[in-house]
Amino acid sequence: MSTKDKNQKILVVDDKIHNLKVLTSILTEHNYIVQPAINGSLALNAVNKTKPDLILLDINMPGIDGFEVCKRLKEDESAKDIPIVFVSANISIEDKVKGFQVGAVDYITKPYQVEEVLARVQTHLSVRGMQIELNKRNLKLEKTLAELKNTQDKLIQSEKMASLGQLTAGIAHEINNPLNFIQGNTVALSKDVEDLRGLLAKYKEAQFQGGITSDQILAFEKKIDLETLNNDLKMEIEGIREGTRRTSEIVSGLREFSQEASLKKEPTDIHHGIDVTLNLLASRLTKDIEIMKNYDESIGEIDCHIGQLNQVFLNLFLNALDAIGEKGKIEVSTKKEKKCVRISIKDDGVGISRENQKKVFDPFFTTKEVGKGTGLGLSISHGIIENHGGKIEVKSEDGRGTEFIIQIPK
Repeated sequence: MSTKDKNQKILVVDDKIHNLKVLTSILTEHNYIVQPAINGSLALNAVNKTKPDLILLDINMPGIDGFEVCKRLKEDESAKDIPIVFVSANISIEDKVKGFQVGAVDYITKPYQVEEVLARVQTHLSVRGMQIELNKRNLKLEKTLAELKNTQDKLIQSEKMASLGQLTAGIAHEINNPLNFIQGNTVALSKDVEDLRGLLAKYKEAQFQGGITSDQILAFEKKIDLETLNNDLKMEIEGIREGTRRTSEIVSGLREFSQEASLKKEPTDIHHGIDVTLNLLASRLTKDIEIMKNYDESIGEIDCHIGQLNQVFLNLFLNALDAIGEKGKIEVSTKKEKKCVRISIKDDGVGISRENQKKVFDPFFTTKEVGKGTGLGLSISHGIIENHGGKIEVKSEDGRGTEFIIQIPK
């Protein structure tokens, strides 16, 4: 017997003392630890206290028979994986079928053949040992996968913040513009309000003191150009509203983009995600860069991690902007297909060589200058789309633009 078999415990259950002694003798001679039980109740108690590596179980016993013992053990979460071999003198086909149905793995017939008993015991203990080892490795693999997922999530978030870092100056500029607009309109509004106060004061003086005539009031109205003042007030208030709306939109987009991804997918409008991402890129969208949107409004909401998809959109838009430079066209389109949603982001920039197309999704691969990219953007994007059960591919020609196509299950 190999060292591997030492200290393996076998529970032998039989209501016949002679049979217990025979099996115990065979097994102990080969260094197995044997625990005998003379009925089903004692067997269940024994398993409850100490889990054996294998159970040799007689079928025909008074009280709780072997089938019932086996059935109860297989319903016990802590004992269900222990292999059970039935032992009986006369085993019918019906008994064998019933035994396998309640969870037995094998049969040994009486009278015992030593070689058969040892061979079957050794086989099932080996299988049991392999199952235990496999379970350990599965647990270790699950732990490793969980750690990998955690690392991946942190990497996605890190890349997301790195992308935002590249946009910081432009975003600050975008926020500063509406703030300046608000400030300018506020100054003009203050002056116009002072004129209105002056006019109200004259009305009050005319009403309560009688020290001012209607001609004087009309002259003051002409001086401040009351009609133009009313129009200015409307424009100034609308300007403040628009500046506030634009600032709020940018801040909201930043908050939505930079937040940690939800653990579960949620129904989301992907068109909103694309628009949010383009809003963050507003400082790079000069008058010579045309953005074309072709949205399929029949798509509706899809289950996804929108924070992660926004990261993909940002990576693809940044690459497209780098490819077209100061002038060009970017077309983003969506389409509802039979089993998925198709998203295309296409530019008319410099394109990607056939050789580089094979490597664009490889980690740390980049054609950008040092310091202008981590080389992780497209690799992370590929992983995000795969985690959604979808796929992403690239189509490109040197000098004739690039198209990234995403397909996400509905």
